[in-house]
Amino acid sequence: MSFLLDTNTLSAHLRRQSGLAHRALQFAGVDHVTEHGLTPEDVEAVVCDPLEKTTSRTSGRPVVTGYTPDGRLILVVYEEIDDVMVYPVTAYELDD
Repeated sequence: MSFLLDTNTLSAHLRRQSGLAHRALQFAGVDHVTEHGLTPEDVEAVVCDPLEKTTSRTSGRPVVTGYTPDGRLILVVYEEIDDVMVYPVTAYELDD
């Protein structure tokens, strides 16, 4: 399953300068998200409004952490495809 989420349609409360609110999330491998009990919308919320942004020590990919709309703390590892698109590699829930 492959689909594109356009982050330009996010509600105003998710639009903060710290996030990637004007990017689109490409989910070609949605299984990497859903196998951890998360939805594309959970990942989108965190990528667009992260608590923290860093880089993975092992892969060198960008990593963000943040809260899903239902309050779970998650980590998302992604690839930057271009200036407006990211590809989530994996995402999973963290222990608070």
